[in-house]
Amino acid sequence: MSALWGKLASEILMQNWDIALEELNRLKDIIDSKLLLGCSQILV
Repeated sequence: MSALWGKLASEILMQNWDIALEELNRLKDIIDSKLLLGCSQILV
């Protein structure tokens, strides 16, 4: 996941806003899925 943060930072520094937004959404999805998995394990 740290590679995705690096890619996001790189795209921001290069001012590739559309690609940066895609990377940000990809990171959000990954974080949300990990949080959801963690919560479901607590409930079981």
